[in-house]
Amino acid sequence: MSDVEIRGDREICLIRPLTDAGRAWLANNTSSAWKWISGSLAVDLRYVAPIVDCMIADGLQIDI
Repeated sequence: MSDVEIRGDREICLIRPLTDAGRAWLANNTSSAWKWISGSLAVDLRYVAPIVDCMIADGLQIDI
């Protein structure tokens, strides 16, 4: 099972935690100033790849 799901378009991606590990990773690695929409973290497309790389390096499973 994936820990996070990533969906998006050409400008904004939504990173939705699916497990406790995914929720914990996002809580520990993002700021409260970041924008959340319906339980998903909204991220500018330019920043998604580095975030995903860090998630994978920390052992999370990603559904893209």
